[in-house]
Formats: sequence, C-alpha cells, structure tokens
Amino acid sequence: MAEMTNDFLSKQFVPQKGVKTQYSSSDKLEADKNFKYGMLYEKGEVVPRNLNTALDYFLKAAAKGNIEAKAHAGAIYAGAMTSPTSFSSAVYDKEKGLALLFEAANSGNITAKKFLRKLNYQMPTN
Repeated sequence: MAEMTNDFLSKQFVPQKGVKTQYSSSDKLEADKNFKYGMLYEKGEVVPRNLNTALDYFLKAAAKGNIEAKAHAGAIYAGAMTSPTSFSSAVYDKEKGLALLFEAANSGNITAKKFLRKLNYQMPTN
C-alpha cells in the first residue's frame, strides 16, 4: 500500500512557489510531502481514510512550517472531521485543536477560518 502511495505522490507532488518561511527549502519540501500524505489519509484517496494517520502527517508538516497542515491538524483535534470508522476518540483534544486553528487563522490561513466557523468560533476583531 505504501508503495502505491509513494508512486501516486511522485506523480502528483508539486511544491508551492513563492511562500516565504524561516525554514530551508528541504524543510519546505518535506513539509509539503507530509501535507500531501496527510490529505491522502484525510480524504481516503489511494489509501483507506484514517484521520489518526492524517494527523501524524499534518503534525510533521506543521513542525516544518506548513500552516495549512496546522489548520488540518487543529480541525482533527477539535473534532471538525469526525468519522466513526476512521477516528479515535483518544485523539480528540478540543483545546489543542482550537489553539492550532487560531494560530493558523492568525497567520491568514483561510482553511483554519473555515474550520473555526464550522465549530461556531469566530476570529476576534481588532
């Protein structure tokens, strides 16, 4: 199964251009790769849907500076993407999820803002 995933990503992976971060280009490539893996598991494309595995990949990507991955990890922690067949309640941590979502949203991430609205939270206005 992993072989098929690696083959799929090698054909689909295109690094984002023009994103400035404090991370090296190898960190960025690693973050983008892990984000793509996370999305595959989140959506159940090519591999069975598994939010626990998706979360692992999103956290790796977020640690390397991928803000979109931080938003998806936050959404999983906060319970915005629950599915009885692919989600372990042991992962649920609303406080941690909201912290990640607000951090990503404060960086301007639209996805994080959408997840926050889904959870009935809004960004504070200044």
